[in-house]
Amino acid sequence: EKIREARNVSAVVGVLSIDDQMELMSGENTFERVEREDLIEKITQILNEFEERDQLIVQLYYYEELSLKEIGEILQISEGRISQIHKRLMEKIRKKLEGK
Repeated sequence: EKIREARNVSAVVGVLSIDDQMELMSGENTFERVEREDLIEKITQILNEFEERDQLIVQLYYYEELSLKEIGEILQISEGRISQIHKRLMEKIRKKLEGK
C-alpha cells in the first residue's frame, strides 16, 4: 500500500512544474516526507534481494496493478499459489523492515 501511495505521489509530482512542486512540497511535513523516502529506499533494497520471479510478482501487482489472477495467468501459476507467494514476500519485507 505504501509503495503504491509513494508511486502515485511521485507520478503526479513528476508532471508538475517546478513552482507547483515546491508549493506542494512546502505543504508537506518535511519529517514525514523524509521518512517516506527512507521507507521507499529500504523497500527497494529489500526487493533487490528477491529472486527475479518474486520481483516480477511485486512489480506486476503493485506497479502494473494486475490482479493475482492475471499474474497467475502470465506466470502460468494458480491464483492461489500467487497469493501464497505474495503473502510470503510481504512477510519478508515486514521482517526486514523491523530488523529481524
